[in-house]
Amino acid sequence: MKGEYFNPIDIHLTQQAYSIEWLRKKYKAGEIVKSSEWPLNSKSSSIIESLLIGLLPMPILLDWRNDKRVNVAVGGERLFSIFGYIDGEFCLEHLDYLEVINGKFYAEMKPYSQRRITETEIACYIIEPGTPDDVTKNIIRRYKNG
Repeated sequence: MKGEYFNPIDIHLTQQAYSIEWLRKKYKAGEIVKSSEWPLNSKSSSIIESLLIGLLPMPILLDWRNDKRVNVAVGGERLFSIFGYIDGEFCLEHLDYLEVINGKFYAEMKPYSQRRITETEIACYIIEPGTPDDVTKNIIRRYKNG
């Protein structure tokens, strides 16, 4: 990677905020795909608790170079944990601040709490069509490593 040169004209990266509800609809329609499977664990509950107390999730990186589907390049574990909770795949456990809702599934949450989750917007960095593969790999590496 050292010594690589990229023409700035080759970098097609934009930023857009999308609601969890919008991203989930795209996922259910098959337009957003998982690049791998992640286990649901107590970290998943922590992600949900963060949303409920008003902490915004870290941005995600979407590879949108394919016309038919979007690949979650970075941040998939967070995003799919949220989808899993909404879909009833796990209940909340080991919460630090909202202990009163330990054991609750999404369907058991009050409507305002459900909305707090689904209406949260996530900042998304989007790798646009026209970005070469080597530039995409470099962007993903940089995003993962900080």
